[in-house]
Amino acid sequence: MSETQPTDNWLPWGDGVRLIGSHPCGLLAVEKPVGVLSHPNEEASEKRERALLTADYDHERECYHGFANEGAPKEVFLLHRLDSATSGVLLLATNKEVAEAVHLRFQSHDVEKIYYAIVKFQGRIGMHGLWANMMDKGHRSGRQGPVHASAGHSLQARTLYKWERGDTFRYGLSLLQLTPLTGRTHQLRYQCMKNGMPIVGDRTYGDFRFNKKIKAATGQKRLFLHASSINVRFLYGGDVVRFSAESPLPHEFEGLLGKDENWIKGLTHKPTPGELAERRRAQIRDSLRGPHSRKHGRRRH
Repeated sequence: MSETQPTDNWLPWGDGVRLIGSHPCGLLAVEKPVGVLSHPNEEASEKRERALLTADYDHERECYHGFANEGAPKEVFLLHRLDSATSGVLLLATNKEVAEAVHLRFQSHDVEKIYYAIVKFQGRIGMHGLWANMMDKGHRSGRQGPVHASAGHSLQARTLYKWERGDTFRYGLSLLQLTPLTGRTHQLRYQCMKNGMPIVGDRTYGDFRFNKKIKAATGQKRLFLHASSINVRFLYGGDVVRFSAESPLPHEFEGLLGKDENWIKGLTHKPTPGELAERRRAQIRDSLRGPHSRKHGRRRH
C-alpha cells in the first residue's frame, strides 16, 4: 500500500479497477485487472467502458476528463501504461504539476518497478542477472504486435531478473522477479522470449504450442505478467514526496504454480525503498562480475 491510505473513490473506474493508494498531493495508485486498457485506443476506437476510467480521454495531453461524478477532479493524468493483458499497479495524478514531476522521474528511469512473470523455464535457486538486449525504438501508438531489433533503429533494453521458485505441478515453469531498468515497448515480454524464457500465455512472443497445453491442462489463458509494486520519489512544493504501492500476486499465479508456503511466508516482509535500492545495486554488481549461468547469465550487447 502507499504511505497514505486511499480515501477517495469518487471516479468512474473501469470494470474491476481498484484504487489501492493515494497521496494528498493528488497522486493515485490503482490495480488494473487483465483485459482493461490503460486508455482507449485512438485508432481502434474501443469503447471507453474497456478503459481504466469510463470517461473521455485526451491522447495529446494524456489525461482523462469530463467526469460527471460530483466532486471529481477536472482531469486525471495517466503517468505510465500497462498492456491490456498485463495486470497490476498503475499511477495516475489529479494534479498537472504532480504529473509533470512524476513524468520526469519515469523519463530518467528513476522509478522502481517490480514485476512477476511465470515463464516456460526450469530455473534454480540463486539464478539472477542482468539482461541487455537491443529493441526497436519505434512507437506503435498502442497497437498490439511484436517489436523487433533492426540495425540503426534499436535501443538497448536492460532488465534485472531473479528466479523465485518453480512450479509444484512439474509443468516446467518458473516464477521470475523482473526489474526493468529501461522502459521500452513490450520490454519484459520481448526479453523473456529473447533469453529463452517465454512468458506463459503471451500471444505475441510466447511459445504458442506450450500455451495451448497449459490452457488444456489448467483452463488458464491469461498473460502471466503482473506489475507487483512501484516506488517513486519526486519534488513537489519544495518537499520530497515518497510514494509506493503494491498489488499482490493474482490467485491465478498460485493456481498455476501450486502452493509453496515457505515462499509465501517470505513475502510477509515488505522491503523499504532503501532496501530495494541496495538490492538493485547488489544485483547490478553481481551481474557485472561474471555469468551465473553459461546459457542465461551472461550479458548480451
